[in-house]
Amino acid sequence: MFTFLKEKGVKVYLVHPPFNPEFYDAVQGTKYMEGLREIEKLTQDFANRYGFKVFGSFDPHKLGCVAADYIDAEHANPRCLKAIFDQFNQMVRAEGASS
Repeated sequence: MFTFLKEKGVKVYLVHPPFNPEFYDAVQGTKYMEGLREIEKLTQDFANRYGFKVFGSFDPHKLGCVAADYIDAEHANPRCLKAIFDQFNQMVRAEGASS
């Protein structure tokens, strides 16, 4: 699929959505966290192989998201999601400036 999209000229961006910080902090040092790190590695490998960009982070602290920004372990409210979209918008603007 990634090859097809690239051949068609589709710009693909991969995103890591942040987890609730209480959940994220609780899984440190666990097999679950090892899995998240493996996903991050695989995502970066795909991005490097196909020339895609990656933004966001499973780590909510990097985006300034707090527990009050979540309805559960994974689903953020608009305030936290805005931080992800702001990061995306900065990436797109930087790409436009360099072309």
